Amino acid sequence: ESRCLIRQEGAKSYVTTGRCGPGSELEAVLAKRRRPCLGILLPSADNSFYMSMFECLRKELHSRGFDLFAAVHASEAEAERRQLEMMVSMGMTGILFFSHREFDNHRAFENCPLPVVCLGRNIRGFARSVVSVNNYDVGRLAAQHLMGNGYTSFGYVGMRQAHQMKDMRLKGYAGAIKASGYELDEERIVQLEGEEEADIQRLYAFFS
Repeated sequence: ESRCLIRQEGAKSYVTTGRCGPGSELEAVLAKRRRPCLGILLPSADNSFYMSMFECLRKELHSRGFDLFAAVHASEAEAERRQLEMMVSMGMTGILFFSHREFDNHRAFENCPLPVVCLGRNIRGFARSVVSVNNYDVGRLAAQHLMGNGYTSFGYVGMRQAHQMKDMRLKGYAGAIKASGYELDEERIVQLEGEEEADIQRLYAFFS
């Protein structure tokens, strides 16, 4: 209701906690910026995958003359919709967002007047641009990179959820390895469950 970006409790805070809607001080500051700015909507601020992606995007965009403005909706559908509207009203150049299974606001993103790119996974019927992590060519290029550096023995670590959805990354990876005369043995494929402690044990067993 306060239209805050992130409310962080504790002795230190590095995020904006004031209003961010039309007519706010933050909107006035952003309106005066000289560099174009993209907005990104994140489901979480403490997930290593999201934050590593955010940092890679920030560095790449900075090198190209763009700023990156982030908001975290904590996997709340209504908060995500509000933040999308907020970024449009604040004059963002475009919007990036991570898709997630708990809910899909893809209709709101499809109707957004700004360029929109979905990150993470394909959404059935989504009519805007998508950059998926479950991508055949990504797996193929990863295998070619390893073979180009002289590796001849291969393993694969993925998510069981992706495996159940026809893991295209694994198909591209295994296909490129086989096409070059090598094999990816079944016992060298490990599928993680998304449960930290159990996955750590699986990785220890895999690499031992």
